Amino acid sequence: MGGVYSEKVNRKLEQVPMKCKFHYGARMFLEYLYKDYHGDGIGHKALYHLNDENYKRAERAADRKKEREKLALKIENTQLKQEAKINEQKIVDLQIIHQDLHEKFMRLQSEKTKLGIKTKETPILTDEEMQQWSESINGQFETLRHIVDNGKELSPIVDPMVVAVEPDPAGKSSYLLQSLLDNLYDRKRNKSVIKQNDFDVLRKVFFDDIPSPDEIAQLKERKRKPTKLEMLDISIVLLSKWNVQFTKAEEYANTKEAQEQKKLDTAVDEGGPSKQFLSDAWKQMQTLAVPVLSDKVQLFEQAEAGKKRENVLEIIPIHDDTLIYHIERIAARTFERGSPEMNAVVEETKNRIHAYARVMGRLMLHSFVRAYPVSSAVMTPFYMNLLLRGITSGDPRYEESDIIDHMDGILCTNGDKFLSDWLNEEREDGVRWEKDDIFSHRISDEFVDTCSIVLGGMMDGLSFRGRRHASKNLKTGSDLRNILHAAPLDAVSRILFARPTLTFDDVKEVLLPVYGKFDTWEGDEKDLESYKVQQEKFYEEHFLSYIRDEAEQDSKFLSKFVEACTGSCCLPYTTSGNSYVIEVEFNLDVDPEEALAPPRFHVCTNQLVFPGESYLLKYWRQYSPAHRSITSSFSMLLLGHVFVRGGDDFRSMMNEALESCWNNFNMT
Repeated sequence: MGGVYSEKVNRKLEQVPMKCKFHYGARMFLEYLYKDYHGDGIGHKALYHLNDENYKRAERAADRKKEREKLALKIENTQLKQEAKINEQKIVDLQIIHQDLHEKFMRLQSEKTKLGIKTKETPILTDEEMQQWSESINGQFETLRHIVDNGKELSPIVDPMVVAVEPDPAGKSSYLLQSLLDNLYDRKRNKSVIKQNDFDVLRKVFFDDIPSPDEIAQLKERKRKPTKLEMLDISIVLLSKWNVQFTKAEEYANTKEAQEQKKLDTAVDEGGPSKQFLSDAWKQMQTLAVPVLSDKVQLFEQAEAGKKRENVLEIIPIHDDTLIYHIERIAARTFERGSPEMNAVVEETKNRIHAYARVMGRLMLHSFVRAYPVSSAVMTPFYMNLLLRGITSGDPRYEESDIIDHMDGILCTNGDKFLSDWLNEEREDGVRWEKDDIFSHRISDEFVDTCSIVLGGMMDGLSFRGRRHASKNLKTGSDLRNILHAAPLDAVSRILFARPTLTFDDVKEVLLPVYGKFDTWEGDEKDLESYKVQQEKFYEEHFLSYIRDEAEQDSKFLSKFVEACTGSCCLPYTTSGNSYVIEVEFNLDVDPEEALAPPRFHVCTNQLVFPGESYLLKYWRQYSPAHRSITSSFSMLLLGHVFVRGGDDFRSMMNEALESCWNNFNMT
């Protein structure tokens, strides 16, 4: 067979020829396996003759390897101690900076320790990875937009759906979501606000079931020719552009001239009014309720960061049992418990809750497809995973450490209950709950299946074809899972959702100053360069300081400012290559003699336009940190047409203008 092996013969080590192919094969395999055992070309000492030169070299290599391992272990221990010290300092710093976040961090760490779960270091997506996911997800939604827009041309109703709403009398929002849904559901139309045909289309798109292909075929086969409204494709209209109108009906008489003036005074929706409408829907979602006789029942509750109500972070669907309990409690004031009348009230209210929740899901779907900001506060990460990716507790892709982090707000709304508390409870068979059982099915049983009315409605709304009765199969997620299930949750949350709270740095990051903009201005190059220098100085030294100072004094200022510029009170999570900006334009074409050349907010194009020539030089030259004033009165314009006079002080005038223009969409 070739080769030899060593064997003692008469107490002497001799080389014996290998005649057994199995021994030879084993010998060759061991030599191959251990020939570089120490990583420096020297094999294991067992491959060599005892105490020969190769054997001694292998022993020395083994000693060096042990020393290297000891040194590496010492370095690792030192690094771990340093990291632990840094982490301890971070905890101390967090406690000083934000007590509520510190409490949450410690609460989650304690929970993971009790459940025997190691804190998972979630890899942070790089800008390049986030850009790739953004292009992938937005590309699929863009394709869907093209399909919808092409399908709209074949629709029996081609014009954009009119969403006509009355402004909130209190001025806290642009309109009242509660009143809009109540009136649509109950078919109560304000004749001076919306036409009958527009009202019927809006109600159908918001509240009707999307028919299946079989139902559409049956409709076409009827003897009576279907009406345009009956043949309306809800999905196409839902995902197309809308025409949102904010109308103060009481200001116009019921005459032809007055109605013509009303048309002229109504803001044209090129994206701005739609963004405002949806932004206010997210702000009012947490208080949305359905009427029950003379009372109401809320659909959602608020998840808190800590114990203070002002630190609300997320909106949570209310459990089915809680909803039914409140419905029955209210109905029992009028009807006998268990009576047919009371049961009818319960069933009708459950259907109405499902319908309202479906509207919110449809508003989200419209926002995702049309690329409008959706506040991340409207959906917790746990339900985001479920509804958008079809992933929930028990799925091997959903890490236990992440589940605990994502469920913190949900648990806080349920009496500060903790998952570890279940370890002390017994199941129906008398056996104590184990951690694996809790994560495999109990979490879903407690927080998914028991919220079927609201979650089922939202899931129906998020499905392209309006899949009905989703509450019977909640764990599969909405139709969006076909687009989003492969993307990491971090990518989904940052691409589709927007920041619910803003900082000065967030706002500054999206501000894009544009100096010396003009189309018809006839000045020379020297004047242009001079204006640009002064405009840049004004922006850097004065305008940004105004934004920063006001933000420090008023926690709501940044959201109002952003809303005045964009129509939405929140900003997308910015990533590398994100094109979302708010232009602060200094326009030399603005006539300083026209309405005192006011700064202008254009929410459709995300712009704040300052006069770039006479107004700037004549009125802003005196502006300085020590003397912030101008020599003329001030006016501001929202959507190009709302004027507000103020005093001489820049800050007070800006604030007065923002307050007056906020939620004001008349074109007068």
